[in-house]
Amino acid sequence: MSIPVGSVPRGCSLGFALVGTSVSIPERIAPVPPDMRKISDNKFKLGLFASNAWGGLTETLAPERWDANWDNNVRLAKEADAADIDFMLPSASWLGLGGDAATDTWSLETLTWAAGLLAVTEKITIFGAVHAAYFNPVVAAKQISTVDLIGHGRFGLNIVADSKPDEYELMESRRSTTTRAIS
Repeated sequence: MSIPVGSVPRGCSLGFALVGTSVSIPERIAPVPPDMRKISDNKFKLGLFASNAWGGLTETLAPERWDANWDNNVRLAKEADAADIDFMLPSASWLGLGGDAATDTWSLETLTWAAGLLAVTEKITIFGAVHAAYFNPVVAAKQISTVDLIGHGRFGLNIVADSKPDEYELMESRRSTTTRAIS
């Protein structure tokens, strides 16, 4: 199937295309119907936040704080899916929040986390996050479109503009490249 650029159906998961060209999409990867793009019919959307991060966002030293290991995230996603929770939104952090608690000192990377959870659920929307200053846009587009295909249109994207100097320092080479490309 070949779709001329400019007439790509709404909801189609294409990473990017050049103006005036056409993009071939194998029949098995047909565009997602637009009605599958909405999170739910609920007027008030209910979701879970930061289950990908150790402790979630709870600043505590309590031993029973959230353990963000993969198996716990899969279990939580399946239970949330069965309970008709609308979405899961991860915390996007590369170095954590700091402090004495293990809160958010590490987390599962959000795009691969979303891909895995979308593969084991049926209805729930799973978000991933992209830090605009850190990701190569072409690579991000490819990753995002792949994750969306895995979820059959249930993927959501959180574009993050971060303000943590230590994370900018960690990603210095990417930031320098971006700055040179813009100027």
